[in-house]
Order: sequence, then structure tokens, then C-alpha cells
Amino acid sequence: MLINHAALATTAAISQARKVDALEQGSPEFALMRSIGVRFSAIFLSRNPGTLDSWIGDAGNSGSVAIERFARVLHSNLDAVYNAIGLLWSNGQPEGPSAV
Repeated sequence: MLINHAALATTAAISQARKVDALEQGSPEFALMRSIGVRFSAIFLSRNPGTLDSWIGDAGNSGSVAIERFARVLHSNLDAVYNAIGLLWSNGQPEGPSAV
């Protein structure tokens, strides 16, 4: 039996998009949280911390207690957040001789 994985993935993506649309239509708070989350993700993906201050301001005035708290924590650690966005980093093995 041949399985068309691309078609299955497309069908799943369409189904998921419909669910997200329904949630956004039914819950303005969900729509707000998703919008802020997507923007935050885009900041990291772009590796450009230039819009972080604007995002923190918007998140801090969002009306969502959880998002506002998250924005305050980010703001209190701003240098670390800028570095996490803008610098290349790795959780790989450090360089140097192995102790094996």
C-alpha cells in the first residue's frame, strides 16, 4: 500500500488551521495570545532583537495576566534575552580534551 505522506501532511495542516481559526473566532483571548506568541517566535527566528522592545510593550499591555508577567520577566533579564536572540549559541559539547 502506497501512502501519500505529502497529502496526509497537507490534510493535517488544513485541519489544524481550521481548528485554530475556530478557536480564534470563539476566543478573543486565544487570538491575542496566539498573535503575541507568533510575533515572539518571529523575533527569535529572524535573530533580530530590534523589535523586542516593541513586543515587550505590547505584551505588557495585553490585558492577559500570564503574558504581562512573561513580558516583565523578559524585561528584567533584557541583556540575556537580547543575547539569546542575536548571538549564535549551542548546547553541544564544549571544546577541549575529553575526560574519557
